[in-house]
Amino acid sequence: SCRLDSVKEGALNDFPAIPKCKLENANRHETVDMMFQTYSTKIIDVTRIVLKELDQNDLAEKLPCHGEKYHKLSIPEALETAKQRLTTLATRLKRYKGEAEARRINRMFSTESSKVDSQWQGNNIRAD
Repeated sequence: SCRLDSVKEGALNDFPAIPKCKLENANRHETVDMMFQTYSTKIIDVTRIVLKELDQNDLAEKLPCHGEKYHKLSIPEALETAKQRLTTLATRLKRYKGEAEARRINRMFSTESSKVDSQWQGNNIRAD
């Protein structure tokens, strides 16, 4: 199985931010679409980091490891399969954490990378 490493300070600095204005009124499906457009093949890595940050290790462990289950699929098939899994996980996450956590995820993705460190230092603070 895929072992989850502890989230390191600044782990999202290597990933581009999604503009906050695009996420403010986005529903789950739109958020997943924007994640795919922004993170492409790194979407599983980004999702794993965010789920771990939200103390959702059980959901993070359900994500496939690099290439796991997708190696026999074409790239479009693999992306569609991953997109479906992420949409399902987003639904479960909403059920577990509610709207406040969904907004927190949107803020994490829309934050400028230089501000991610400060968000992570206060990761136990839950704001609406």
